[in-house]
Amino acid sequence: MKALLETNFGKILSTETQENKVIFEVSLNAKHDIYQGHFPFKPIVPGVCTLQLVRELLEIHLGKKLRFSSSKNVKFSGMIDPNTTPQITVEIQNLTTDSTQKIKASVFCKEQTFCKYDGEYVMQ
Repeated sequence: MKALLETNFGKILSTETQENKVIFEVSLNAKHDIYQGHFPFKPIVPGVCTLQLVRELLEIHLGKKLRFSSSKNVKFSGMIDPNTTPQITVEIQNLTTDSTQKIKASVFCKEQTFCKYDGEYVMQ
């Protein structure tokens, strides 16, 4: 299966690394094939794609492949319409550097938060 970012789902516009977090600005492609099914006349980024995007961005940041291990908390607090919100910010706080990556992630645009996520990944 191809990564979302390899299928033109979105594009990284910028990356900012701070002490224990990384912040990505990502543009979304409202014409991506995924929206033919979710939903044809009102595209909404599927929640699973939001979580997949977080994982792919973390992999890019770490330069390592990761496998999902567990999730302690996932909260979707808004829907992302790529037509009205063509750019999002993904902030990932990396809490560990060993073989298990514990993270806290937020996906937002300006004042609107779309997702907060606490998860764990293991190195592949």
